[in-house]
Formats: sequence, structure tokens, C-alpha cells
Amino acid sequence: MTLDVIHGGFATGGYAAGGPLRAHESQLLARIGVAQPGTECSDLNLYFAGDDGRADLRAMLESGTFRVEVPEEAALLVASWLLEEREAGRAAVLLESIMPWFAQLRFYRLIVSEVVWRCVGVSLTVCVLRASWARFPCPSGG
Repeated sequence: MTLDVIHGGFATGGYAAGGPLRAHESQLLARIGVAQPGTECSDLNLYFAGDDGRADLRAMLESGTFRVEVPEEAALLVASWLLEEREAGRAAVLLESIMPWFAQLRFYRLIVSEVVWRCVGVSLTVCVLRASWARFPCPSGG
């Protein structure tokens, strides 16, 4: 897990994918509902691991309205992609490795209103798995 690092390179003891809820997360929680106070982070991770959340992840990916600030925030996107590619076993391994952290860390992307990228030649490395996204080639051929 990526440590939270402050000026001078000192680790705070926290994690970069942790911390208080952001405005977009609070808005999403209001939409999906939360069972109990204190479960917000888990609820959001579970939402994005489920069918509706995976559909949201795909829509954000297709529109480009997302930003990954730390590697952990791409984990549920990768799991969703693995499932779409009929790699359920690898998706399960990834999910099993991050689920113990669901209450503490965000494993989903930052949702933004503007398009962050226009073209991508994407390669993701997850646990030894390397895959290319041919459906998002750069127009320049890069």
C-alpha cells in the first residue's frame, strides 16, 4: 500500500488512498445509501465491486471522467476489466488481496466532471498480469 508522505519524504504512518471522504464520495453515498455511520469507505468499495459500481467504472473509463492519484485507486477498475475479459479467477485473487483494506482505503477512482485524458495506450500490470487495451488506441498510433 502506498504510504502517505509529507514534505521532506517522511511517512506519516497513514496511507495515501485513505483519509476523509471527499465531496464526490459523500454525494455518491447519498445516492446509494449507507447502512451505518463508520462504514462509508467499505460501502463505497463494495458498491464499486458490485454490478452497478462496475457499470459506473466502465462509464467513467469510456468518457475519461476520472483521475487516479495513487495506484490503489485503480484496483477495482482493474478487477472490473479482468471480469469483462473473462478472467474471473485473476479478478478474484485481486479482490481477495484488497478486501481486508476495504474499511480503510479507496480502491476506486476519483470522479471528475471534465475529461482528464483524450487518448491512451494503456498497459496495466497487476500481480504479474500484463494486458493491453486495444480498444483505446491513440489516434497518433502511439
